[in-house]
Amino acid sequence: EDDIFIIISWVSLFILTIKYYMSTDSKIIIKVVERDGTELGSFPASKHESILDTAEKHNIDIGYSCRSGACFSCACNVKKGFENIDIGKFGYPLVDVDEEDCLTCIAGINDDAWDGTDKEILLKKF
Repeated sequence: EDDIFIIISWVSLFILTIKYYMSTDSKIIIKVVERDGTELGSFPASKHESILDTAEKHNIDIGYSCRSGACFSCACNVKKGFENIDIGKFGYPLVDVDEEDCLTCIAGINDDAWDGTDKEILLKKF
């Protein structure tokens, strides 16, 4: 009886984990543009990776140096959707960043943004 309970518990945990990682409750698209407005591309945001890591997987070059929030190489100005960004989701910014800017190497999407509504975030490189 105890073995069956343990097996059912593990199966339930596995199913919940798969649902968490595979959920498509929101579609959040991040669009990146150069300083002059030229579009570099767009890509779907990830719950589990920084904006920079996700951009690289989609062949969009934001640029970087430290990958730890200590320089300003990956910084972007958030032109649209700042309320959906957690600027310190994957680390603490070690340089001063103006309001509505983010270091993409440590920034991610707010957990609250995955609320079932589609969103667009527009980033402009410095």
